[in-house]
Amino acid sequence: MRLLLMVAVVAAAAAGTARGSPCPVASSIYPCLCSDVYIGGKLYMDLDCSAATSNAVLANAFSGTFPFKKFTNLTIHPTVAHPALISLDGGVFGDVYFQNILVGNTDIRTVNEEALAPSHDSLILLDISDNRIESFPFEALLAFQHLRILDLSYNKLAALPNLETNSLIVLDLSGNLALTFSQDTFSGSPRLEEIYLTNMGLTAFPPNVFSSLNLLEVIDLSHNRLSGKLDQGSIRVPLDSLMDLRLNNNELSQIDPTAITGHTTTTAITGKPSRSKKQNVATPATTTTTATGVNRDARINFQNNKIFSLDWNTWFPLLDQLSGAQVVDLRGNPLLCGCDLVWLFLDTDELAKIHDGTTCYDGRILKSIDVNDLLAICS
Repeated sequence: MRLLLMVAVVAAAAAGTARGSPCPVASSIYPCLCSDVYIGGKLYMDLDCSAATSNAVLANAFSGTFPFKKFTNLTIHPTVAHPALISLDGGVFGDVYFQNILVGNTDIRTVNEEALAPSHDSLILLDISDNRIESFPFEALLAFQHLRILDLSYNKLAALPNLETNSLIVLDLSGNLALTFSQDTFSGSPRLEEIYLTNMGLTAFPPNVFSSLNLLEVIDLSHNRLSGKLDQGSIRVPLDSLMDLRLNNNELSQIDPTAITGHTTTTAITGKPSRSKKQNVATPATTTTTATGVNRDARINFQNNKIFSLDWNTWFPLLDQLSGAQVVDLRGNPLLCGCDLVWLFLDTDELAKIHDGTTCYDGRILKSIDVNDLLAICS
């Protein structure tokens, strides 16, 4: 996020025209630096306070006279963290307000609700990732009417209350290793489209935690410690909005047939013809659960888990929800590639949905297996 924003600012500066600067007198806001650019007659101003070495120095920089109160970006991102800058206190920014706030690589531990109050009506992006934040005013989120992106990743947050926000679209809580949350944590955030919960050491998460999010497109649970079986309803999204589900780099060995679902219907399915005579190879007459939580064009990443079997009862309900090629990534799993694959090789439509690079436990490319060899063994 920060890189894209910086690129946009540089591009804007290149398009600007030379005018008298509306920035405050440089000495009055030291050590902060102000820059400005006009684009299409509209003024954009940025403040960089990365050189502020303490709470007092930062507050003093905002005690001067500001001809204009609105700034596009506030950046506090020192090369080396300043040990005396440990909080964003109430009133620290005076009555100056921002559209985007980017704070990173600091020792800041607490964010006071009143520190951000002047930006209630203007803030769109709040990126305070990669700090030491233990306390954040989640209860004030509802006051930020235009906040779209909240990045609190790689901090020291321990608990996440039920979030209430009518504007938030992207939430990143990755890297908060002690963070806990409940089934209702996201229920008051109906506009969420992307949730990032990577590198958190998660061994489990509450069932139905995503079930109230009608617009959810991206769930990233990669690089955690999810193990064993992904239980029924673990990833339950009410509408067919989910486009990108990342479960890679966990320790999952299997999934429940209805682990990744939305509203479901149960349909009887007659047995598929099989060239195998063994019951455990033939596709039996049964029922299947059709879910609407995953978009037909979605991609699901199971890379680098401990999945060993792709049996029909478990995997057909998931694959049948999808339509694209190579949309289920199972690379890096110890797949046994035994009789559990016969159904998949006899259903080329479903086989095409498996990533071409998927291998068996012994290194063989799964799709290179000769189905006749399988049938000979499994008949």
